[in-house]
Amino acid sequence: MPEPETLGCGGGCGVFLDYQKDSALAKWFEARTENARKSRKKMIVALARKLLIALWHFVHDGVVHEGVVLRPAH
Repeated sequence: MPEPETLGCGGGCGVFLDYQKDSALAKWFEARTENARKSRKKMIVALARKLLIALWHFVHDGVVHEGVVLRPAH
């Protein structure tokens, strides 16, 4: 099975899953794809959509999604 970075999402989903393992979105993805090989590609797309919505809420309202850790830019 390819890594999440190769399934689309521009690599952003895989990076998100690597660095935000304790976030609600990462836990949701892991729970949904734990035993589902066929639906993993569809779930990457769903995760990308959820990440886009979470980004919109952060930019528009300043709301940080549950479990996401923000770090200062280097």
